[in-house]
Amino acid sequence: MGSFSEREKLAIAYTRLISETPLKFRPEMVEKVKAAFSEREFVILVSTAAQVNFWARLIQALGIPPAGFGE
Repeated sequence: MGSFSEREKLAIAYTRLISETPLKFRPEMVEKVKAAFSEREFVILVSTAAQVNFWARLIQALGIPPAGFGE
C-alpha cells in the first residue's frame, strides 16, 4: 500500500474492519476515521463499504460464480 495516502490507508483499514465476520466495531478506529474525514465523507465511506459487502454476500448466497476479474 505504498502509493496510498494516509487517509486512503485509513479508509481501506476501516473498510476491512467493518467487512469482517463477525462484525467488530473498535471505538478508537471509528473516532480515528471520523477525525480524518468530514461527516459526509464518513457516511459515503461506510455506506459504500456496506453496499459492496451486501452485493458480495448476495451474489455468494445466490450461488453465482465469481467473474474471475481477480485472477
